[in-house]
Amino acid sequence: MRLRYSPEADAILKAEQEAQREPVVETFALDGQEVTIAHSRFDIGRVHDLFDHDAYTLARTQAINPAVVEIAFSRPRRLTGLTLTTSTKDFTVTVRLFAEEGNEPVVYTQTLHNPPPDPMIDIPFDDPPERVSKIGIEVLDLTAGDFGHVHLREITLR
Repeated sequence: MRLRYSPEADAILKAEQEAQREPVVETFALDGQEVTIAHSRFDIGRVHDLFDHDAYTLARTQAINPAVVEIAFSRPRRLTGLTLTTSTKDFTVTVRLFAEEGNEPVVYTQTLHNPPPDPMIDIPFDDPPERVSKIGIEVLDLTAGDFGHVHLREITLR
């Protein structure tokens, strides 16, 4: 018996990869406010694990690098910083703060090389918008390719 790929195999695989990158959208109670969270697909954990004040719980992306978490607030709020706990890998965190839809975001980026176990990265927001309507958090694992798993343990907004 001889097997061969369908002539449509490349298109089918590409469509599956694109579908896998589509974010999951859910509502969640965060700091007493209902928010809409769009995030990368997880194969371990759930969005609640990112905000439960327990660094031992985690959410892991389903072979998607970078991990993306976008939080849209029902009422814009003041933010002065973010603390993120991840797994022990080299990574770059990019945070985008949006004052209102359509405005250009204020962007903060930090890269961590050779971190300690389960590092906590603190990102103060210097000169943030007065009120933030949406925050986008992207965590790029620098040691994995496009299909690497990204471990997110905790996100704390200040």
